[in-house]
Amino acid sequence: MQFRYAIIFLGIIIALALTATINPTHTIPTSQSAAAQALPNPPAGLKNYFMVGLANSPGDFNWMTSSGVPWDARYQYLSAGVNTGSGWATWNSPAGQFASYYMSDSAANGYTPIFTYYQLIQSAPNYEDYSNLNNASTMKAYYADFKLLLDKIKAFGKTTIVHVEPDLWGFLQQRNSNPNNITASVASSGYGDVVASQPNTVSGFAKALVALRDKYAPNALLAWHISPWASTYGDLSSDKSSTFNVAGAAQQTANFYLQTGANFDLMFYDIADRDAALYQSWGDPNRWWDTTNSTYPNFNRFHQFVAAITTATGKRGMLWQVPLGNTVYRTMNNKDYHWQDNKAQYYLNGSNQHIQDAVNSGLMGIFFGSGGNTATVYTDAAGDAITNPNPINGNTQTSNYSDDDGGYIRVQAAAYYNRGPVTFGNPTLSSTPAPGNTLSISANVGSPASASLSLRNSGGGGAALTVSAPALSGANPSLFSVSPNSALNMAAGSPATTVTIQCNPTGRGNFSAKLTYTTNDPARPQVSYFLACTGLAPKFSSTPYQPGATVSMSAAAGQAISTTLGIDNGGSPGTTLNVGTATLNQTVPGVFAVAPTTNFTLAKGATRRTVTITCTPPVTGLTYTGTLTFPVSNDPDTSSASFNLSCKGLTPLPVTSSGDSGLGTFKAAVDTYVSGVNIITFSVSQVNLNAGTSLNIDGGAVVIDGGSCNGGQPGVTITGGGKTNTITLGAGVELRNLWIKNFGPITLNLPGGGNKLTKCLKISKN
Repeated sequence: MQFRYAIIFLGIIIALALTATINPTHTIPTSQSAAAQALPNPPAGLKNYFMVGLANSPGDFNWMTSSGVPWDARYQYLSAGVNTGSGWATWNSPAGQFASYYMSDSAANGYTPIFTYYQLIQSAPNYEDYSNLNNASTMKAYYADFKLLLDKIKAFGKTTIVHVEPDLWGFLQQRNSNPNNITASVASSGYGDVVASQPNTVSGFAKALVALRDKYAPNALLAWHISPWASTYGDLSSDKSSTFNVAGAAQQTANFYLQTGANFDLMFYDIADRDAALYQSWGDPNRWWDTTNSTYPNFNRFHQFVAAITTATGKRGMLWQVPLGNTVYRTMNNKDYHWQDNKAQYYLNGSNQHIQDAVNSGLMGIFFGSGGNTATVYTDAAGDAITNPNPINGNTQTSNYSDDDGGYIRVQAAAYYNRGPVTFGNPTLSSTPAPGNTLSISANVGSPASASLSLRNSGGGGAALTVSAPALSGANPSLFSVSPNSALNMAAGSPATTVTIQCNPTGRGNFSAKLTYTTNDPARPQVSYFLACTGLAPKFSSTPYQPGATVSMSAAAGQAISTTLGIDNGGSPGTTLNVGTATLNQTVPGVFAVAPTTNFTLAKGATRRTVTITCTPPVTGLTYTGTLTFPVSNDPDTSSASFNLSCKGLTPLPVTSSGDSGLGTFKAAVDTYVSGVNIITFSVSQVNLNAGTSLNIDGGAVVIDGGSCNGGQPGVTITGGGKTNTITLGAGVELRNLWIKNFGPITLNLPGGGNKLTKCLKISKN
C-alpha cells in the first residue's frame, strides 16, 4: 500500500516546515472545572463517545494499525499550496487521489478521516495569508482545490472532517474584530458557482466554503479553528496571571465566528503546538500547565474558555494537535523527539475524570500530534530504539517501546478504551469500583463497618441518570444496609454520589450478598456489585478442660494437689478477648483455691493465660465441689465460661498379710513400666514381704501411689525377698508409681473390676 504515497513526501515536508511558524494556541481554566451544562447535540456521523486519534500520515499508518489500540480518528495536513504545482492534489494521480486513498484506508480500520486543510499561506504568490486571501487568481485556484477535496469526500460517502485553515481565523480576528470589515476575494475571484453570490469579505469567504460543502459533499463536517491567543486579552495558554479574562476572551473569539454567519459544524481547539520542554529550551518557560489547577496556566481555565465558546456558538469541539510529551518515562530526556510535557498525561491516565471535564465543556475528542521541529512523536522518529537514560524531573518509569514518547500514548489510549470511553448523548453510569466488582468489609461482631461505592453520571449529552433504590439479594442480605436507600437522579457531570454499604455481622465467619441497581443508561440497564463481609470476633478457648467440663482431683486428707487450666483467644486474627475477674463458688470454703483471678485481655496469638487450681480435701472419704466462672464480654458465642470442680479426700493405704484370695491372677512381665496419671502420694517408702506370704490390699477405690518417678525409679518399693509371692488387689484398687521387685515370680491377683496398674509401675526381678 505504501508505494501509492511515494510522491507526496516533499509536500508533507514543506507543510511541516511551514507549520513551524504558526503562532501557538493554548488555553487554561481556573481552579474549578467547567460546570456541567446542557450541551449542543453532536454533529451527525460521529461516534457517541469521546474520541481519541492521532496525526497520522501514510508513512506511519502501519504503526497505528498495529498498535493494539482501537483509535477513532486520524488526521493529515493537506498543504503545500493551491497553485504551486506541489500541493496535496498532486501527491497521487489522478489529482486528489491522495485524499481518496487516505479516506479508504482510514475507513477500512474504523478511523474517521480528518483533513487539516492548510493551503492559503503556502500558496503563491506570497507566503502571507491575508495577501493571498485578497488575490483573485489565488482564491480562484483555492475554491477549485477545495471543491476537488469535496468531490473526493462525496465519492467516499462516509463522514469526513475538514479542519479549515488552522490559525487563519485567529490572525484575521487580531486584524479586525468584525469579519464583515475584513476584505477577501470571494465573488471577485471569478470562480463562480455558489461562491459568486458571497460578498468579498472574510464572512463571505467562510460562507462560500460552507455553500460549496452543502452542494458537493454534505457528508463532510467543516471545523472552524479556535485560537486562544486571538483576543485582545492575550494568550490564555501561556498567561500566568489569575486575573485573565476568560469570559471576555471567549466572547470575542466566539463573536468573530458568529459574525461571519457561516454555519460550521465543529470547533477545533489547539492547546499547544509543541511540547512545553521544547519551548522551555527556546527560553519560554510558560508553556507548562498546572495539572493541579492551582496556578496558571491550567486545564480548568481552558475548559471554562471552551465551555463559554460552546454556549455562545452552539457548536461542540475537538482538541487538536495535542503534544505527545510526558513526564513518566525515562526516555523523555528533553532531547530531540523526546521532549517532556504533561498535557497528554493529564487527559489520558488511570481515570476518565479529566476527559469527563473536557466533555462537560463541550469537547468531543482529542487528537495528538506534533506541530513540527523535533517535537515528541509516537513513532521512533529519532531512530534510537528503546532508550531509558537516567531519570530527570521524576520520569522514573522504564519504557519497553521504541516509541519516542516511551509508549505512553499507546498504553494509556488502550487503557482508556479498556475502561470504557466516556459517552455523551445518553446518561452514562460510571462507578468506582466498576460494576461486577466485590466490595469487601471486615467488621467486628457488634461493631458495624462499611465500604463506599461512588456513582456518577459521566454522560456528556446533558441527560440525567436515574438509578433505582438499591436491591439486596444473595445469601445474607439482612446483614447489609445501603445508604442512601432511595432512588437517585444525577445530572450529567454532577458530583459523584457516595453510597455507603454497611455490614453488621451476627457472628464469626464469612457473609455475602449482591447489590443491584437498575438505571436508564442504555449501555448498563442493570448493574450489580458483590458484597463480602468477614465477621471478626474473639473466642474463649481452654485446655485441657473445656467450659462445662468437671475438673476432678483427689488427695489424702489435708494434702494439697494442683492442676492448671490454659486459656487462649481462639478467635479471628486481629481480635482481643476480654475476660473479667474470675469467681469461685464452693460448697466448703477453703477446699479450692484459684490463682490468678484478675481480669485480663488476650490478643489473638498472645501467650496463653495459665490459671492454677488447687484442692486440699479436709476429710477422708468426702467429695467436695465448686464452680469456677470467667465472665467474657466480647465472645459472641458465650458470655461466660464455667468449670465444675470436684475434690475427693482419699483413704490411707491398708496393708495386711493373708493368704491368696484365689480370685484371678495377672502375670506381670519383668522389667516393665506401665504409665498413667498421678493421684495421691503413697505414705510408706517400702513394704517387705516374707517368702511365701501374700500382700492383700482391700478397701474399694483405694489408690496406692508411690510418687512421680519422672523417668527415674518409683518412690515406693514392694520387695518379695526373692521368693514366690502373691499380691492381691481388692476391687477398684489402683497401683501407681510403685516398684515391685525381687519376687520370683510374683502373682498379682485382680479379683474384681476396675483395678488399674498405671503410671511408672515397675516390676523387676531385682
